[in-house]
Amino acid sequence: MAAFGDGPERMLSRKRFCFRALVDIACVCCVAVPVLIINVVAQPFHRGFFCDDQSLMHPYKADTVPTWLLVVVGMGLPILSILLVECLLQKTTRCCVLVPTEIPPVPKSCSESSYRSIVIFFFGAAITQLLTETGKYSIGRLRPHFLDVCRPENIPSNCSDIFIMLDVCTGDDSVKMRQARLSFPSGHASMSMYSAAFLMVYLQARLVVSQAKLLRPVLQVAVFTMAFFTCLSRVSDYKHHWSDVLGGSLLGIIVCFLIVVSMTDFHHPLLRRRRAPLAGSRKERLPMYRQDNTSTSSEMPSPGNEQGTIQVHVENEKL
Repeated sequence: MAAFGDGPERMLSRKRFCFRALVDIACVCCVAVPVLIINVVAQPFHRGFFCDDQSLMHPYKADTVPTWLLVVVGMGLPILSILLVECLLQKTTRCCVLVPTEIPPVPKSCSESSYRSIVIFFFGAAITQLLTETGKYSIGRLRPHFLDVCRPENIPSNCSDIFIMLDVCTGDDSVKMRQARLSFPSGHASMSMYSAAFLMVYLQARLVVSQAKLLRPVLQVAVFTMAFFTCLSRVSDYKHHWSDVLGGSLLGIIVCFLIVVSMTDFHHPLLRRRRAPLAGSRKERLPMYRQDNTSTSSEMPSPGNEQGTIQVHVENEKL
C-alpha cells in the first residue's frame, strides 16, 4: 500500500513544482520583456555637447570583453557553479571534498535546490538589466568616443562656449550613433558585478570545503577579478567614463544585496548554512542563561517535589 501511495504524492508534488515554475518564469518575463521593448522602441535622450569637450574626443575601439562573452560567462558561470555545488552537496561520501560540516545536506533533490537559486539569480539579472536600460535611455550620456562616431560638421570654428543641441552628426552607422548616447550606467559593469556578487554570496553560503579552507576564498577572488577586469576594460576601451562604470558597479551590487535579502529566508538553501548555526548556538553563547534558570529552580523547589530537585542538581553537575 505504501508503494501504491507514493505515485499520487509524487504526481501532486510534480504538479506543484510545475505550477511554481510557470509562475516564476512569468514573473521573470514581466521584468525581462520591458527590457526588450526599451531596446526596440525607445530612443535615447538627445543630449547636447561642446565641440571642444576633451572627454568626448577619444577614438572608437573594439570591445575587449564583447557582449556575447559577458552573457556567456556572466550567466553560464553562476548556473554551472550552482548545479555543481548543489549536486555535490547531496553526496555524503568521504571521497567528495564538498561535504557540509556544519549541518547535514538539505533533504531536497539536486534539481529543486538548484532551481530555487537559479530562478532568483535570473530574476535579479532581469532587474539589473531593466534598471540599467532605464538609466541609459533616460539620461542619454555621450560615450567618450562620441565625436569620433558622430563626425559633426557645420559647426563654428570657435565653439568653446557654444552648447550644441542640433543634430550635426554625419556618421553613417546608425547603430553606433545610437549606442554612442547610452553611456550611463555601464551595462557591462552592472551585469558583471551583479553576477560576481551573487556567485560570491552563493559560494559563501553553500560551499563548505572541509579539506581545503582556502579554496572558497580563491574562487571568490577569481570571480571578482573577472568582473573587475571587465569594468576596467570599459574605461580603457573608451566605451564609458569612469563614473559610468562606478555607477553600474554599484547598481549591480545593490540589486544583488536586495535580491538576496528580500527573496531568501531561513529555510532557503542560499542562506541555510549560515542561518542554521545561529539559531542553535544562541544558548551556547549565553552559558549562564541555563545555569541561572536551573539554579533559581533548585533554590525554590516546590513542596513535595524532591525528585525534580534531584534532577536539577544532576543537570547542574553535567554543566
